Amino acid sequence: MQINHTLKTQNLSLIRRLLFGIIFLPSLSSAWQPGTYPAPPQRMSSSGFSVNRADRNDVVAFWHAVYQASEGYENRVGWSGNFSGDNGTTSTAFRDDVERRLNYFRAMCGVSGDVGVNRNNPVVIDPNDRFVPAASTLKSAASQNAALMIARNYNPSNGNNPALSHDPPRNVEGWSSSAWNAAAKGSFAFGLYGPGAITEYMIERISSSAVTSAWNTDVGHRRWNLFPDATNFATGDQPGRGVNVPPTNVLYVIQSPSEISENPGPDFVAYPAAGFFPVGINTPFWSLSAKGADFSNATVRMTDAAGNPVPIIAVRRNNAYGDPAIIWEVGGNAAARFVLADTRFDVFVSGIQGKVQVSDYNYSVTLINPNLIMDDQSIVGDESISASQGGAYRFTPPVGAEAVRVVAAKRESKKLRFSAESASTVIDETAPNYSLRVKSREFCRLCKIERQTIVSSHIS
Repeated sequence: MQINHTLKTQNLSLIRRLLFGIIFLPSLSSAWQPGTYPAPPQRMSSSGFSVNRADRNDVVAFWHAVYQASEGYENRVGWSGNFSGDNGTTSTAFRDDVERRLNYFRAMCGVSGDVGVNRNNPVVIDPNDRFVPAASTLKSAASQNAALMIARNYNPSNGNNPALSHDPPRNVEGWSSSAWNAAAKGSFAFGLYGPGAITEYMIERISSSAVTSAWNTDVGHRRWNLFPDATNFATGDQPGRGVNVPPTNVLYVIQSPSEISENPGPDFVAYPAAGFFPVGINTPFWSLSAKGADFSNATVRMTDAAGNPVPIIAVRRNNAYGDPAIIWEVGGNAAARFVLADTRFDVFVSGIQGKVQVSDYNYSVTLINPNLIMDDQSIVGDESISASQGGAYRFTPPVGAEAVRVVAAKRESKKLRFSAESASTVIDETAPNYSLRVKSREFCRLCKIERQTIVSSHIS
């Protein structure tokens, strides 16, 4: 339903143009309700999210209200430890930032956006584990121990780090059975921490030809984060200390039998997800996973909005992390991290076998710039008004916008003079054989422009 809003103006002289900004807040279909945001210092909730990816404005609102709420986490980390062996803890606000970022990605991909992080759950112990911590050890404590263990073993002179392993040896500094447990059952990021690490786990920005962990080339970190059955995670973080001690995150991802969700997830989980998708979290490594699926003989192809084939660089199939998946690497516009116009791609996966309902699965992804609004924002009204009578202007706010900021501006002509080149305080740093001034001609449809520019100079 569209609502026409009328703006009445009074006592404004020679107003020729009205400018307005849109404040997007989530729609009523979301778990977070418009108009009920907590007042500072309280912050956006960290779980219970859902989003309608078929509604562009809802995706935009979700991005700004939830993803952006975890930005600035560096100022909230509150790490109480040190690099001599005190693992320390992080602040509740920071842990909420991590939980919020993880639930943002899960909700965007259609799985439960209501998982917990650092909820005092004990570590997972398997019969074949080489080392066993006390059964009462919390996932959060084990993850924090592992994060500091990794940081303490980094050698900045050669870049080596023997602790950077899912099976760290006992002789590394800061080793413990709990740190080993978290490293074996978690993802870790070296050089990143907190919500920033969560985002990188999702993007998996590693070339398929690079010699690196299979977790990257098979997007294992992403698949564990999006595992539909998961309900409980834990994060361990240390913010680092300059280039010699990079920051570290360890995210505990393995679930105990009691933590497995009884609610069935979607049949397929794609990344980027079908529908409207913020381009800033796009990736060269697209993936599709499904419980019980067999992708060993599956093929994938992509086209752009015009039906042109999108080149696929490499395809991998893997069953090791979370649910079975097919992963393919793309380049060009399909791997873009910035767009001005909405950019659609169609995906066709065929030959799927196993315990799935369909053998072919097709969907479309539209990469969007969440800072751009595509709704018509034109204002209708008089070209000019008088100071005594005022005027009325009408516009239709975009669907999902809860507030609109309107600015009245007065148009005036101004003469701009660019004469810095002639100033006495110009310091010419160009080469002796290179002119300080460069004269060029530029043509547009209706005019010729002659321009003088100053090159490579410092103005004091």
